[in-house]
Amino acid sequence: MSEVSSPSRQKAVRACAACQKYKRRCDKALPGCSLCTRLRRYCDYTNRQTENELKTRIQELESLVTNHVTKVSPQALSTPASSSQGTGSLPTSQTATSFYPASLRFQKLFLDSDIKTRPDAPPPPSSDMIPAAALSYLSDQAQSASIMSQYFETVHKWMPIISRVRLTSLADVELNSRPRADFALLLLTMKLIQQVPGSSSDAVRDPLYLCTKEFAASLDIAGVYTLLKLQAQLLIAVYEMGHGIFPAAYVSVGCCVTQAMTLGIHNREAPQILEQPRTWVDWEERQRIWWFIVILERYVNSVGDNRPLLSADPQTTSHLPVDDDAWDSGHAMYPERLILSSSKHLSASPFARLAQASHLQGEVIKHCNDETQSLAHVKNSVEMLSQVLLSFLEVISKDRASMMHFYSSVGVCLR
Repeated sequence: MSEVSSPSRQKAVRACAACQKYKRRCDKALPGCSLCTRLRRYCDYTNRQTENELKTRIQELESLVTNHVTKVSPQALSTPASSSQGTGSLPTSQTATSFYPASLRFQKLFLDSDIKTRPDAPPPPSSDMIPAAALSYLSDQAQSASIMSQYFETVHKWMPIISRVRLTSLADVELNSRPRADFALLLLTMKLIQQVPGSSSDAVRDPLYLCTKEFAASLDIAGVYTLLKLQAQLLIAVYEMGHGIFPAAYVSVGCCVTQAMTLGIHNREAPQILEQPRTWVDWEERQRIWWFIVILERYVNSVGDNRPLLSADPQTTSHLPVDDDAWDSGHAMYPERLILSSSKHLSASPFARLAQASHLQGEVIKHCNDETQSLAHVKNSVEMLSQVLLSFLEVISKDRASMMHFYSSVGVCLR
């Protein structure tokens, strides 16, 4: 709040923050000094000492709340998670508060985008958050290992968004005991996406699907925001799209967009909730997840007009996914990387081709939703988009040796 010496003078008591910082003479005018007004910047007369005292007090209060939550006994909480039986009813008080102390730091980072430092890594979501019904589908270590192996031999080939290197390393730890909640959810969705129900109506009522959706919702309530959980929810969205479960699929994709933005993987300049990537393989995994979200949202929005896209269009400098084999093997050497504006005639991986095709699909969606253009402009736009799409299809079709791997890109272009 601005401080004034008297109503008649209409002057602030001290120089504004910008003039103090850059050692400029400040006329202390209200509501803003003449220099800040001329430069069209915000003029701040806040007392820095008072502001620092407030920040210190907030940190003390956060510490008190954190200590209080962690000291609450299970007996003081209603309906412990261990009582969640049957269809996997949602965990309540104990489960929700078990992750709350870590989420305090995330709330501060999420609400104040000027904070550039990453928060400390939160403890992994406890295995106590896993409903009994979910555990029944992951009965033993051998079954869980089989789910992972089959997934990487089938689904992963056309949807390479989970790092085989990272997940295998994590499984060596998690499968030797009761797994952390987000890892268990990912295993459950891997199992879900591999099964084939008889019809769309069976898919909606499938017990595994219902259990998985409830499990994911319970982690939302508990404030769990991790990469594993986001990957699991992407698999749920793909299952719903594949079995025609609408509008649930549309809603699920939208939730994935906002959760990815919450984690900060859509933009390296955004507040980052996740830990710093240790290797290029970790960074590539996050890039692939965001690209797949962009792909899914444009695909699911192509069936109806006037549904705005939540994810921004990729920039011409956006990096495309690298070679799939290099990423899967975790090569120490950073592979050659293309950007979106690179020539379409350059060799690219199947997933990179799918990303390029999805970008063109986004351009078509924008064209269809834009009702403000003249008829002549619409005609020119249609001709240009048609020419670009046909040119892209021609480039793909010339690679006969790997044509089978590019069918998804062709399908997007012809949709």
